[in-house]
Amino acid sequence: MAASLPLFAQSAFAMCVAPAAVAGHSPAESHLIGKVRDSAAVFYGEVIGFDYIPDDSVQEGTGKLSGLGKAERRVVRLLPHRWWKGEQGREVRVAIGGTRYANGMSEVSSEDYPMDLGKKYLVFARADQGKLSTSACSGNRTEAEAAELMDLLDQLRASF
Repeated sequence: MAASLPLFAQSAFAMCVAPAAVAGHSPAESHLIGKVRDSAAVFYGEVIGFDYIPDDSVQEGTGKLSGLGKAERRVVRLLPHRWWKGEQGREVRVAIGGTRYANGMSEVSSEDYPMDLGKKYLVFARADQGKLSTSACSGNRTEAEAAELMDLLDQLRASF
């Protein structure tokens, strides 16, 4: 008899697609320019909190998945310090993945991008159903990884 699976899903891997080359730029520059062009917002900010927002894109399941109830997506609240693209607000809310259901079950994916309270990140966010979201494929960087990219973003600003 096969074991039943818990109501918890996690994909085995994230499949990210690299942006196309940009004429007159190195591969690294082209990659960064492509990430910015594909993003609705690019900024460097500090995590100040987390919330959940209703996720109307998730339908309640049937059969073994029935009874999950309404879904909510995890959202990070960030205090931006520097901007390269997007509407510059005093606080930015970005969906980072992770879904929770009214019955208490949760779902995560390898594309979810984890962030920690009090830490700073360079964020590449896309517009998703009128709200900002990001993933492991977006190009986000931790504070320790961001300095060189932020300098390059400043140098390439005219190319976006």
